[in-house]
Amino acid sequence: MPRLSSVVSELSRNAVIVVNTKSGFFEGMNSENRKTALLQKLAITFPKAKILKPAPEDIGETITRAVDQGVKLVIVGGGDGTLNAAANLLAESETALAILPLGTFNYFARDLKLPLDPAMAVDALADGFALRMDLGQIETGDSEKRFFLHNASLGVHSLAVEKRDEYKRNLGINKAVGISWALLETIWKPPRLEGRLESRERAEFLRSPFVFIGNNTYDTNSLAFLDRKSLTDGRLTVLYSPPIPSRSLLKLAILTLVKRSFREIPELIDLHTEEVTIRTRKKHLKLILDGELMKIPPPLTFRIFPQSLTIIAPKEAA
Repeated sequence: MPRLSSVVSELSRNAVIVVNTKSGFFEGMNSENRKTALLQKLAITFPKAKILKPAPEDIGETITRAVDQGVKLVIVGGGDGTLNAAANLLAESETALAILPLGTFNYFARDLKLPLDPAMAVDALADGFALRMDLGQIETGDSEKRFFLHNASLGVHSLAVEKRDEYKRNLGINKAVGISWALLETIWKPPRLEGRLESRERAEFLRSPFVFIGNNTYDTNSLAFLDRKSLTDGRLTVLYSPPIPSRSLLKLAILTLVKRSFREIPELIDLHTEEVTIRTRKKHLKLILDGELMKIPPPLTFRIFPQSLTIIAPKEAA
């Protein structure tokens, strides 16, 4: 049995493991073999934890029931959407969250410096430590509130994800390929978000093809997978631009695909704040929140909630 750190050893005595077996990792050839191998690895590493495999629509209820029963650690395997649901249930509680990257992009696992191979991630978590991290929160025009682990985005990205999902549904194209096609298609007829952006640092009329709101400070030298500098610095990153021609958006898309720097786009505005509000006359806005597409009413207010979730992180994140 792998050696557990003292923190993980203590927490795992009263833990549950919730695996979304419909995640991207389990798609394609040999999916049953991958599932069996991972579940065996989890059982060996965390012998006192109960392993649950609920249907995707029952994951929230499963985690809620476990918390009500007093578990100290919830290990959740899934994509970024599944992890977002878990974070919302565990936010501002004493129950710790550990994650297994089983999605297509696994943005949050990258931020944690967690191996993207699930078996290696299990080993890294076994020897991990507890970190109290910040969460972002969005409040919508109908007073609904939701936490996010990674980021929210409006405009080009949300439209591209909508097209990507259409490609997958109608043509069977996987997400990784579909998002590249969708992004290039979207910039020819980019959306324009018009309204007002308000924060303590600045307030201005907004006419932008995109707005990105990240939980904590991001390194804009890395565009394809924006790297977070910290999980605990208590500020949001807000990226947007004034209206720019399609050729500049094309440059932005190409830089994304070849992993070049945001700083090569001179029009980009990089704001760091604790709270920002976006107001618009539109009745609804399409938003990507931790990788999931949703349609919500404005105004949208984004806030940072410092040290509001206990996460198990690998040593590399220290």
